Amino acid sequence: MGELLRLRVTDILKQETVRRSLDEPSYRSIDVVRKGRKPGYVIAPTTLLEETAGYLAQYRTAWLRRAARKRGAPPRPELFVNRRGSPVAKNTYQQVIHRAGIACGFTAMPHLLRATFGCWMLARLQQLAKQGAAINPLLTVKILMAHEHIDTTDRYLRAVAIDTHILIDVLDTLLAEKHQQ
Repeated sequence: MGELLRLRVTDILKQETVRRSLDEPSYRSIDVVRKGRKPGYVIAPTTLLEETAGYLAQYRTAWLRRAARKRGAPPRPELFVNRRGSPVAKNTYQQVIHRAGIACGFTAMPHLLRATFGCWMLARLQQLAKQGAAINPLLTVKILMAHEHIDTTDRYLRAVAIDTHILIDVLDTLLAEKHQQ
């Protein structure tokens, strides 16, 4: 999440404006600063970059103009600003994610979404590996999640990937055996 909030407009616009054509990739790598101020990158689909360009042209520009008119606020370098032209805060981002989850009928938090992405990506990559793709699913997820060590990725995903129905069945079985003794 910190990487997202630290993004600047120049990080997105470093390369020429995104245009889709048959010979262009459907994604782009964007340099970011990770935890501990370590350099890293994220992979952004071209469609997301196109949506971001629309946000920049329409909303962000209008919000910054209004802030300059009302308060004489200088232009902000941050990519994401609020309607007052100030940088988006961490708690605002978390609240938006939480409200979106409630609207969809489930609990959503940034870390939970990250864990879900990792689990789904691992399952899909394992499926591709079984079909013959020459990939290491766990290593690929490690890289995508920017973990320093593959052991972290393995522990992280194995702990999260437990199906709650299986867990409930195991607990019910254990409790039933305890009551029978």
